This record gives sequence, C-alpha cells and structure tokens, in this order.
Amino acid sequence: MTNKTRAWLTWLGLAIVGSLMGVAYGAPTLLYETILENTGCTPTQFGFIFSAMGIGLLIGSLLVGKAIEINSKAFSMAGSLCALILYAAIGLSNSIFVIIVAGFLYGLIFQFCGNSLLSAMCARWFNIGRGKVVSIAFVLQALASVILNPILAKLVVAIGGKAAALLLGIVFSGVSFFLLAFAVSRFPEHYNMKAIDLGKNMKEEKISEEKEAEEILEICSKTYAKAEKEGKLDDLEMIRDLIKELGEKGFTAVDSENQVNMTEYEKLIQFSEKAEAKKNGRMTVVEVAKGGSCIIRNMETHDGIVNMIRSYCIYENGKLKQSSEDIYRTESWEYTEDGHLMFSGRLAFEGSYEVTRNEIMEYMAYRVLSLDETCRELNRKYILPIGYERNNMFLTDWSEEEFAELDFYDMFDLFYQENHTANGEFTFGNAMGTSAVYLISKEKFEPVIKSKFKISSEVLQSKTVYYPCEEVYEYKPRGLEETEYPEYPYPEVIGYVNNDDGTLTLKVQAVFPYRGVSKAYIHEVTVRDTKDGGIQYVGNRIIEPINNPEIRWHVPRLTRTEWEELYGDN
Repeated sequence: MTNKTRAWLTWLGLAIVGSLMGVAYGAPTLLYETILENTGCTPTQFGFIFSAMGIGLLIGSLLVGKAIEINSKAFSMAGSLCALILYAAIGLSNSIFVIIVAGFLYGLIFQFCGNSLLSAMCARWFNIGRGKVVSIAFVLQALASVILNPILAKLVVAIGGKAAALLLGIVFSGVSFFLLAFAVSRFPEHYNMKAIDLGKNMKEEKISEEKEAEEILEICSKTYAKAEKEGKLDDLEMIRDLIKELGEKGFTAVDSENQVNMTEYEKLIQFSEKAEAKKNGRMTVVEVAKGGSCIIRNMETHDGIVNMIRSYCIYENGKLKQSSEDIYRTESWEYTEDGHLMFSGRLAFEGSYEVTRNEIMEYMAYRVLSLDETCRELNRKYILPIGYERNNMFLTDWSEEEFAELDFYDMFDLFYQENHTANGEFTFGNAMGTSAVYLISKEKFEPVIKSKFKISSEVLQSKTVYYPCEEVYEYKPRGLEETEYPEYPYPEVIGYVNNDDGTLTLKVQAVFPYRGVSKAYIHEVTVRDTKDGGIQYVGNRIIEPINNPEIRWHVPRLTRTEWEELYGDN
C-alpha cells in the first residue's frame, strides 16, 4: 500500500469515526425520557452525565498524547468502545450513577479516537495542505450531525429508548472499531513512509508560506535581539517599530493588546469581503506580543468558510522559533461596521500532543481601521488601568454630585492595590478568606478613595459602613460568591472633548471578543488631572446601554443581608 493510499484511508476513516463519535456524544439527549423513566433521576441528575463526560475528556486529554505516540492504532481501537460502554449502560441499567460513570469513561477513552487523533494523524500524513484536510473533516462531522440526529430521533420513537440505546452503542462502536482496525494506519514512520503533498498548486502555496514565515521570523528575530540587549522586550515602542517594519515589507501586522494600528489593513478588509462573497482567498496576519513572541496566522477562505493555521512563535536563545501550530475552522467571522474583525474557532492543536486542546475556543478581536493615536494614549492613561473587571465604575451612571451606585469597596481594592502591592494587605486574591471582616482606619481608607475622587468624608461614610466612634470603615473582601466570569470586555477610547472647566470627557466603547461584539455598550468618562500629577474621576454616563441580556460579566458584591445569610454564623 502506497503512502498516498494510507494517508487518504486514514483521513477518511478518522473523519467517519469522528463523525460517529461526535453524534454519540450528544445523542443521550435523544434518550432523555428513557433515562428519566428507567432510573427515576431528576433533570439535574441527568445533566451530571454530560458533566462526567466533560471531566473524562479533560483527564483523557492529559493521557492521549503519550498514548497515540506509543501505539495510535491500539489505543484508538480501545477508544472506539466508548460508545458501547455508554449506550449499554443507558439501555441496560436502572441506576443513574452507573450511567454517569459510563459517561465519564466515554469522555476518558473518547479522546483516543476523536479529533485529537485526527489532528495528529493529518499533521504526520499530510506535509502540505493538512489544514485543508482537517477543516474538510470538521465540515463532514458537522454535516453528519445534521443528517443523523433526526434519523436517530425517529429510531428512538420507532423501537423504544432501551433498544435504540443498545443498537446505537453496537453500531457506533462496531463501525468505528472496524474502520480503525482496517482503514486507519499508524504514523507514516512506522511503515518507513513519508507524508504526502496535495498537488502542485498547494506546493507553490506552501513554498510561498514558508518564504513568508522565514522573512517574518527574520525581521522579528532582529528586532527582539536588539530589544533584549536594551532590556526592552516588553516596551510598547519596540512593538510599534516592529509592526511598522513588518508593514513596510508588505505584511499585515497588529499587536496582541490592541495598542498599535494595524498595517496593510486593506488586505484584511479585502479578505473579509471575499469570505462574505464566498470567493477563494488567502492571506497572512502577524500578531506581535510582548516578551518576544508572535503569532503568524495563515488564513484561507472558500465557500464562505475561513480556515486558520495559527503558528505560535517564541524568541529563545537569539532566535524566533515556532513553538506550536493550531489548525481550526472559524465558527464565527464578522467584519463590523465600526472597523473590527471578530472571529472565533475551536483549536485543533497539532504541535505537541502532551495536552490536546481540540475543545478550546479562541475568541479574537482585531481593530482593523486605524484609531487616533491620542485616543490610544488617553485610553492607556485613564481607562485601561480601571477596565471592567471587578468594579462598576464604568457600568453605572454617577457624578461628583451624585455617586449613586458606585461601589467604593471595589474602588478601594483597585486603588489600594495600585500603591500597596508590596504588603498585599486588603487586596483581592490574597487568601484572606471569604468570610473575613476588617476594620480599616479612617486615615488608611479615605486617602485611597480621595486620591481618585473629589468626595467629602461625610459622603464617603454614607456610601459605606462606617463606625464613627472608632473612626473605622468596615471592609469585606470579595468572596467566591462574588467571583466574576473570567472573560471581560476591553475598553477603546474612540473620541474625546476638552471641557471649559479643565476636565476631559472620553467616549469609550467596550469590545467583547468572547461575545463576538465590537460594541457591547458605549459610555462617557469625565476625568480631571490634578496639580500633583494624579488623576481624579469625575463621572460616568452610559450613552448606549447593553441591549443583549447574554452580555454580562459583572457580579456586584453581596448585600449586607446576603452576606449575613451566608456567613452570619461564621
């Protein structure tokens, strides 16, 4: 058997196996009523099946790399039994506990025959064009889900849940086992074979991509080497100069923290237009980061689908080298009216198989259209140090005349930490305990707040819990119940006005990559520079509120009543 035959049979077999196992992963929902009737479980207990599957997937991801390196064929054939284990439990057992355990085992051994194996095999068998073959396999899997799920639903109705579960387990595992045994090969080096290419055009594209990559790596390496000598690997000006040089060489380049305007942005706009029009196109974007690293994204679009090869490079020992490579098909892609590119996709990691990341989502936002440099400077000075994490300064209307719902305890956390990080006292995350209560002296609490706000002691005391006899403020650190979602928007200053009273009003929009929106909401922040070089925040006003109920991340602190209900006895 030739290497071409083995490569394509392996790809086809794994594409079919991945499709079947992907359908099997979600099919327990079709047996919802059967499981509830047979086990007497609650809907919540039913949900534990999928939780157990997720835990199994996580643990399996730590084992799959070494397993497929040892013997990909043997471990994948063992993995194909996962569907039989799960669906036999659903069809034969009256215990929800048994089904939950089976769900865990499914997730655990599924990793040996799922998309982790597909990505690894394509990386070894296809020297050129592997990104395309992986993407095509993912498309086939999506189609399989669309086609098979309605058929399976009718099957459950026709023959009953128990019989359907047993039949599904036998068919899914049986077909997968057969394909893995007779169609799927091990890595090419096991047969003393080499990976294959996919044609002349792809070879030419590959050569072009390799030349591009070499030139990018050379440019970045020189800049990083110079910056390392000068101790400026984290310097914004270094990043700005590097992006400028890449742009002068014709590359589309941007920084990872959205602080520098994109070069050659017209190319990305044209590429997005091709994607929207379902035309073919390709391009490269260089994403420069601090610390001597960058990401090279090779993008291809056809039939409205955008495929991504994401190469992560890191500077070590005087050279910039590729550290890993991810391949994925974008699940969302949108060029917005305000000049942002928002995209996301599931990473199919093919670099190191020690830890598989085929289920990790990447959410990205690029500002494509240039932003006024003054706006960027004002953002860095006034807005970014506050941000939208664990505070409501920019989430509610307030002014110096009426501070309204502004949470001064979050302000204390934020600004105390700014100047007192050395001792760690009263700062978030220092393991003080969720039920801790502190009494902070007036002399220590008030200067922190008054350094940033023009506020009297009387007003501050009315907005907090203050004990006048002892002259102390009650302070409770945020606990676990007040933990926010780990994904946050980031601010962009898009306009500013110098006011007659010496203040400055900034127009800010919140960009939220995780939700795929470039304008979660818009607000105006008024600030004042003090004579001693400090900053005072004068007010905030929401001018375009969040209109999507799914866009939320902020968690307010517990009220006094809520806190006492949780910790009153402690």
